[in-house]
Amino acid sequence: MITEKNGIYYWKGTFDKEYERKIYKLLIWIMGGICLILIALGAVMFRSENDIGMLMAFAIPGFVAFAVTLLVCLLFDRFGGGVRGYMMTNEMIQMGYGRSAGMFIFSSARHVILTKTYIEPKMGIGGFRIYVPEEDMPFVKQYVLSRLPLTCEVEDQSYFV
Repeated sequence: MITEKNGIYYWKGTFDKEYERKIYKLLIWIMGGICLILIALGAVMFRSENDIGMLMAFAIPGFVAFAVTLLVCLLFDRFGGGVRGYMMTNEMIQMGYGRSAGMFIFSSARHVILTKTYIEPKMGIGGFRIYVPEEDMPFVKQYVLSRLPLTCEVEDQSYFV
């Protein structure tokens, strides 16, 4: 349910678990690749210097970084929020609060995907999903569409999903 206070709209949206897991898998693959690069670098150094300490100096931090990433992803998947707060003004939608807040500034949007449950803005590289309760989606959709620049490409998938 959207609430309005002084021209600012607030609501809470429920995350899609599969979308979160896709992000976690990507992060785990990236950290696994970094770990393999560190091990390979350590193996090259070990081969040239014939010192097992060089191998361990590269391999152990790689394994530790991978293990910490894996643990954090598993903990977030198991105990993560699932509900996030949103704030919408005339210029932007803010996801979350504080330092970790993500912002969708309407004027910087290049491509926007609209579905029945979320809005996915693309601003340069990457983007994120803004989850909106289904009963409030028509209002948020019209609000966002009226503030997007004319150069923004809008892909409305709400009729197909």
